[in-house]
Amino acid sequence: MNLRRKWLPFLILNILISIATTLLVLYFWNQAHPTQQLTIQATKQPANNIQTLPSATLPPLDPPVIKIVNVFGAGNLPNEYIVLERVGEGGLMLTGWKIIDGQENKFVFPEIELIQGQLEVYSRNGVNSANRLFWNNSQAIWESGETVRLLDYQDQERASYTIP
Repeated sequence: MNLRRKWLPFLILNILISIATTLLVLYFWNQAHPTQQLTIQATKQPANNIQTLPSATLPPLDPPVIKIVNVFGAGNLPNEYIVLERVGEGGLMLTGWKIIDGQENKFVFPEIELIQGQLEVYSRNGVNSANRLFWNNSQAIWESGETVRLLDYQDQERASYTIP
């Protein structure tokens, strides 16, 4: 009993120091690695389920407004995705835009507006979210040496990327 009384203050002190250390590590980690704020506004599909083209006019072709950053996991369906990044200012309606490959495989963007940050387009099945869209393919689309093309809803090329 006497031994327990001697150890109890040390155990409590150890717990308090561990809590303080963990909180300090988390605080400094968050200071050194700030999170990137991603702002995307997804708009509702009309009730009659007819996809309409955006009424907004397209931005000029030059300067670029969006770029294809990379294609990850090419040839490996579970890990295959494209990263797009907003380059310009303001919102960019991607509704009706397309991603195509050399074999004319085509992904058509749902009604979505990219305001800033990055957007990932996965080849595999999944449920769309604010910054992740899914092509819902049963096989990988991309391979080394292939060119990814991003077209607006008027089929004007807005970005391209050749997979290394």
